[in-house]
Amino acid sequence: MEVEVCRKEVQIEINDPTYLIQSLRHPTTCQGSSSEAVVYDDPGSFDQQGRRVSLKSKGKRQRMYHWDAADLLRREFEHLIPLASFTSGSAMSSSARAADRIRIAEIEAETQKLESAIHALRSERDVLQTRLNSYKYPVSTSLPNEIISEIFVHFLPVYPLCPPSSGILSPTVLTHICRKWREIALASPLLWRALRFESMDDNAGEEQIRVLASWITRSGSCPLSIQMDDHIHMSNTSAAKILEVILPHRARWEHINLVLAPSHLLNIEGPIPQLRELGIRIPHQVAPLPFTLQIAPRLRVVTLWDFPCPSQFLPWSQLTSLTLVAKEPHECTSILAQTVNLVHCKLVISGSGHGLPDIRLAFLESLTLIHFLVEELPSTRYLTTFIVPALRRLQIPQKFLEHEPVQTFSSFISKSGCQLGEVRFKGPTSRRDKEMWRAEFPSIEFTFNGDLIDWYSDY
Repeated sequence: MEVEVCRKEVQIEINDPTYLIQSLRHPTTCQGSSSEAVVYDDPGSFDQQGRRVSLKSKGKRQRMYHWDAADLLRREFEHLIPLASFTSGSAMSSSARAADRIRIAEIEAETQKLESAIHALRSERDVLQTRLNSYKYPVSTSLPNEIISEIFVHFLPVYPLCPPSSGILSPTVLTHICRKWREIALASPLLWRALRFESMDDNAGEEQIRVLASWITRSGSCPLSIQMDDHIHMSNTSAAKILEVILPHRARWEHINLVLAPSHLLNIEGPIPQLRELGIRIPHQVAPLPFTLQIAPRLRVVTLWDFPCPSQFLPWSQLTSLTLVAKEPHECTSILAQTVNLVHCKLVISGSGHGLPDIRLAFLESLTLIHFLVEELPSTRYLTTFIVPALRRLQIPQKFLEHEPVQTFSSFISKSGCQLGEVRFKGPTSRRDKEMWRAEFPSIEFTFNGDLIDWYSDY
């Protein structure tokens, strides 16, 4: 608020100075807004109704108050009016007053626009808040605990796949939302039955072992899925500590993949009644191990990595799916001779396969045959040792079919008496060769240079 007081120098006769104070508190005019100029006339003033009153009174002549009047104005209105406005001098020009009025009008207009915008934003906020207040969260705390627990289970990867031990996809994140969710999660054994080790060095392994132990405790009596990643570094100390934690629960092992030192393998010998899937890798092991795992009546799926297996290593005849990695063809043949009920087979072979006996697998439906090292020459004659009348799907590099691939492939089909439905050739294939294969075997669906598929995982 900006008010300028234009004061004339006057002489005032007065008996009581309070008249002057009263006249200064009630200006001559105050039209329009508070920014209008206020003018005090002389030699009198106005009362509260705007009537002129005389400042003359009977009695002796008093001193002049012209300077004191400005001081009184300053004292009376200094909290509202800048001090500089009370200086004596020339009056504000009409053009300046007109410019101020125009600016005031602009400010008023802009203020109305802003107030309208604020009102619109507040209205929109109220609508959005009402919508949020009416929203029902998917996992409401009003749901029964059993329903919330089932929803939590579907948050995790499908068992036996293992969630990470930490992070947004770990079941531990469910314990950090609220007290009720934490209580439900900790009391839900199915959330903690699948565990994966991503590191086994001495430092990071200690933390994962601690997590593993707590998860196994929370899993109650549920069957367990325990996975040690094939690529992890393993120290003997960490492996021993892991076995110390999981061995007391071997009766609950259902899906397990172990990366062990040879000295630790003997520790797992004995009955494993619920075991369905087993994977074992023993790096740098050359000699066969005196180890057997015969009491596993539910075992069906096995993966063995790069170590020699004794003939009585596993109950081979009950297996339906077998993967052998980094095995020489003669080792594979020795094992496959005992897997009479095999349905899915994947062989990653190393070395040649000449002079081997035939392998008859009456129930085999899918066969994957590849070489462990790309630079090695393929065992071109190994495929022809298979007699697989039920075979429906085959994955193989074309170089396994010798120099006359069509003839070799046709001979293999005739010998087995199978009706192949799908063949995936690994490796580069020219357009002319693709057309040739499809023309020679129109009933077979061919895929060229595609990714390998673990067909047994579909079952």
